Amino acid sequence: MFEHFDERARRCVVRTQEETRRLGHAEIGAEHLLLGIAAVDEGLVGAGIERLRVSLVAMDGVGD
Repeated sequence: MFEHFDERARRCVVRTQEETRRLGHAEIGAEHLLLGIAAVDEGLVGAGIERLRVSLVAMDGVGD
């Protein structure tokens, strides 16, 4: 499946998995994906999150 992903998408999936484990959750949810995208994406998503004045620190508690 990963052969269809570009490098940035692969990094996002890996970061999403890391965030899921770090938070002690058994399954990946939308909140983990959001953290993974925000951590990797320097483009549109990152700019949108920044424009909303949401920090990764604030998002860290998402889904708890």
